[in-house]
Amino acid sequence: MNLKPERVFHYFRELSDIPRESHNEKAVSDYIYNFGKKLGLETKQDDILNVYMRKPATKGYENKPGIILQGHMDMVCEKATSSKHNFATDKIEWVIKDDLLFANNTTLGADDGIAVAMAMAILEDETLIHPELEVLITVTEETTMAGALGLEKGLLKGKYFFNIDSEEEGILTLGSAGGTLFRTKLELKFENKEVELVKLHFDGYLGGHSGMEIGKNRRNMIKTIAEFIKESGLSISSVNCGNKDNAIPRVGEIVIENSPKLDELISKFTEKYNGEEQLTIDKKEISKGKVLTNELKNL
Repeated sequence: MNLKPERVFHYFRELSDIPRESHNEKAVSDYIYNFGKKLGLETKQDDILNVYMRKPATKGYENKPGIILQGHMDMVCEKATSSKHNFATDKIEWVIKDDLLFANNTTLGADDGIAVAMAMAILEDETLIHPELEVLITVTEETTMAGALGLEKGLLKGKYFFNIDSEEEGILTLGSAGGTLFRTKLELKFENKEVELVKLHFDGYLGGHSGMEIGKNRRNMIKTIAEFIKESGLSISSVNCGNKDNAIPRVGEIVIENSPKLDELISKFTEKYNGEEQLTIDKKEISKGKVLTNELKNL
C-alpha cells in the first residue's frame, strides 16, 4: 500500500478496522480518546462518546485566532445484496484499483473517517506551525445528530471552525440542506381469507448517500415498487424497502398475491428499466397467507 499522505491513510486504515456504525461507536471513540491521551493532549470523552482534543499553539502563535477541526466517527453501513459482511464485527475490506480506494461490496466509511484520520495526522505532526488547535469528533452524525446536539456548552474556544465532511477537494461549503425524520403508523387490515402469495425481490439500483448523490437522479426503489403494485393490480401482504433513512433505497421485497399473469407482468415491467441501473425482480418462496384490504392499499 502506497497511499499518500501516508499518516492520514495509516489512521484511516486503523479506523476501517473498527466497526463504527451509528450508535455502535464505543470502540472507535475509545480508540480516538486513547490516541489523544497517548500524545499528551488535553483529551475529553463525554457521556455520549464525543471526543475533544486540544493542542497548544506553536511558540510565537499563542495570540493567533484558534482553529477548530471537526468530523464525525460514525459511518453509514450499506452493502451489496450478495455481501456477507457483518458491520457489527467485521473490518472494512479495502480494494485499491489504479489510484482509487474502494471497499469490497460495502460502504467505505470515508464519510467521515477521512476527516478523523486527517485530524489525527495533524495533531501528531510536530513539524507544523499553528495556533491553538482543537479537534472535535462527534457521534451519530449520520442519524440523530445526538453528538452535536449534546455537546458541552462552552467547550470550544477557537475562532475558526472547519467541519471536514464534504466530498470535493479544495471546496469550502458555507451551507447545506437538512433533513426530517418522521414515523407513520397505520392500522393493518387484512382480508378474511387466505390466498397463494409469492415473495418478489427487487434489486439492481445504485443507491447512494441522501446528501451527495441525491441530485444525480438515481432511481428510488420505494417509488419503483409502488409503481409495480399499482400496475399489477394485485393485492399485497407486505412491503419491505430501504435499509437506511439517509441512503437512497436500492433494494426491496414485497409479498404479493400470486397470479398466472405475474411472470408476464415482471417481464414487461423490467423492460422499462435498463441502462446504468438495471432493475431485476426475482421470485422467491411461495406461501399461503392473507392480503391487505383494498382500502389500505389505496391510501
